[in-house]
Amino acid sequence: MFNTKLRHPRTIVGVIAAASMLASLLAGCSKPIDPQSSVPAVYQPLVFVAAAIGVGILITSNNHKNNNQNNGGSPTPAPAAPTFVGTFPALGRPIDISLDFSTAGSGGVGALGTMGSGFGYSEIGSPGANNGFYALPAAYRPIAVAIDGNGNDWFVNSSGLVDQCLAATSTPKTCTPAVTFVDGLGTAGTRTIAADSARVFIAQDNQAGTVSWAAFALDGTGKTTGSYTYSGTSMYTTDAAQSTIGAIGIYTIFHKNGASFKVAIPTSSQNPYNFSPAPLPGANMASDGSGNNYGTLGSPTSGSYLLGHYVSPGNSSGAPGTLLSQLLIASNGQTNNTVNPFFPPVTSLHTDDTYVFMLDSRGQLVLFTVF
Repeated sequence: MFNTKLRHPRTIVGVIAAASMLASLLAGCSKPIDPQSSVPAVYQPLVFVAAAIGVGILITSNNHKNNNQNNGGSPTPAPAAPTFVGTFPALGRPIDISLDFSTAGSGGVGALGTMGSGFGYSEIGSPGANNGFYALPAAYRPIAVAIDGNGNDWFVNSSGLVDQCLAATSTPKTCTPAVTFVDGLGTAGTRTIAADSARVFIAQDNQAGTVSWAAFALDGTGKTTGSYTYSGTSMYTTDAAQSTIGAIGIYTIFHKNGASFKVAIPTSSQNPYNFSPAPLPGANMASDGSGNNYGTLGSPTSGSYLLGHYVSPGNSSGAPGTLLSQLLIASNGQTNNTVNPFFPPVTSLHTDDTYVFMLDSRGQLVLFTVF
């Protein structure tokens, strides 16, 4: 039932966790979906969603196939169907997301967004205690979120104030930061944050040719800093830095012109290739750090968008920077509504090598199966 053409050892876990994610949205349903089914009512939502995921993958695959065939000059191919479109409990409007690779929360995705008059955090898809939501301190206005390898959540605001909140639970609460510090990178320009199982990483672009970065141990100590200069365009406004799945202390910072920089604590250097054609500057690139990268292409003025799969070292399918394949996700402003409607443009791209995660223009979580 599931797509087996996937590249990462967490594929099966990711698919099951995605089913859990969808099933969590149906939590509390004690009435059977199918009264004649031999499956107990309490498990039917999970089984139903697993089947739905399989159908979604099949539809995406078929649409992708159709998009790459002329079929006698068909004028407008149908956009591929997303695997999932949904919302985060308790949040008014998500502004950033991060993936949870902790043991308890593998397959989960957490979001920072508005909650009441302030901000809050909500996570779905985690089978453990990470699945839940909480409010952030009333005066705190973070701009980005990252989840470390222990499932704890990190936030940074535009002035560089960093807060760590313990993993969300099923009981709503207000976060009292377990760790808090100022990153010391200044207040100008734009910021991005990422984390792994040993460090939290913040980079700041002064918008004048210099990116400064700082990495901290998960208790806020052991600060390591560095910087690099660049020519051309700045790093992406949001989610510019992404950690390498399964690695510690290795991050990639993406710039809007297709350039990228590798930070392997304590050094940083520009990668000797550019992603070409350069993805659209309005959304970041998603990366696993091991050869698979995803960005958006297309024409914002016409409302037509594609997801592009780019090669980097670790993927031998093409030269570094090569556009390996692409998937039509919107045509003339129209998307495939087989699952639920979503509304491009999209932002905050991430990948776990099973799905590409993103937020649409209304703050919905959208997943496409990797291709």
